[in-house]
Amino acid sequence: MANLASMPLEILQEITIQTTTDSISPPSTVVSLLRLSKSFNNHLSFSSNPAVWGAIFENTFDTSALYRRFPAHRLTSSRRAEELKRRWISLKRIKANSTGLAQRQVLIWGYPDAAGQYHARHKVEDAWLAYMMFTESDGRNSQILLQWANIVGWIHSFVFYDLEYTAVHSQRTLTMPAHSELRSLGLWLYWFIMQYSRSFFLSDSISH
Repeated sequence: MANLASMPLEILQEITIQTTTDSISPPSTVVSLLRLSKSFNNHLSFSSNPAVWGAIFENTFDTSALYRRFPAHRLTSSRRAEELKRRWISLKRIKANSTGLAQRQVLIWGYPDAAGQYHARHKVEDAWLAYMMFTESDGRNSQILLQWANIVGWIHSFVFYDLEYTAVHSQRTLTMPAHSELRSLGLWLYWFIMQYSRSFFLSDSISH
């Protein structure tokens, strides 16, 4: 501990950043480092050192498309650090709402006033994030979505509890399905996923 605490800040920063290289999961190793001492936390926390967290964003997500779209002066360490936080909040929601028993999924997706509801605003935010990550993916983004966040399960829930419910309701009432931002995004995500998990969706639709 004494040896670590006496290291120059630049070395501590590099150690922190390297623990996240090629990671497809939240930077829990960095959180563990911050708990080692008050000095670590003071020097490397999100609020005190956005440069480290901006570098972790670079280590974790595909960024080539971002640098093609925006000038470098707009992609500051602080903005990349905030984007890192925003993405993991949304990805954790996707993961949390992608699986579970049917009864729980109905409570999340099916009833607007049910306890534990997956808020409509968050659904749209999460769908936009997944859409942008797929379109900007050079390999890592799609790996995070598929392997860590279980986006396939999320889209399965969306299709079953939103699209199919809406289609049945339209057939019964002889009305057109209502257009929504979430449904537009969800259909794009469904299309993206087909190339990864075609057999999953075909077998599931047959079983229903």
